[in-house]
Amino acid sequence: MAVTCGKNRKGDISLTIENIDSNDIEIIVESKYEDLFGKHIRELLRSLATEYELSGIRVTAIDMGAWDYTIRARFKACVDMLKSRCES
Repeated sequence: MAVTCGKNRKGDISLTIENIDSNDIEIIVESKYEDLFGKHIRELLRSLATEYELSGIRVTAIDMGAWDYTIRARFKACVDMLKSRCES
């Protein structure tokens, strides 16, 4: 199961969270600002996954210059979508 939140437009980030067959947290980041913020985005996504007690997921992020609060909001929206699909 996979969910996607966000848009591929300036100042936003598109996040896809999907289940994988391991207990790892895989983070994939594509960003035109990779050299400046790639490491920070990966660390933030990993900390959010830990905060929401998620494992066995792959997070794919296509960043277009999103601020941290946008990344957090998109991540929460994806988690909420995942939870609602699991409860259905």
